Amino acid sequence: MTGLLHWRVQRITALINLFYGLYLILVPYLGLPFNINSLLHKSLLTILFLSILTHVRLGMWAVVTDYVPNIYQQVLLRIIDFYLVFMVIWGIIIVW
Repeated sequence: MTGLLHWRVQRITALINLFYGLYLILVPYLGLPFNINSLLHKSLLTILFLSILTHVRLGMWAVVTDYVPNIYQQVLLRIIDFYLVFMVIWGIIIVW
């Protein structure tokens, strides 16, 4: 992944996370209907989980490649990947 693409994906996922977070905060104040069992909200939560996965993965990749010695980078990145994928799958199972 090129540096520019990495930067763009990081910013796009940050905006998705921000807007959905604001939506969740404002729903009770605006009196909007919120039913977690609706297909719309399940789909939005799935998109949010995938967005968070991508955002955290790119951020952790940058931190690990900058601050961890080379011999440990691949092992640590695989552990982080496994943990993140496990958490996203667990979240999707709970929502659906």
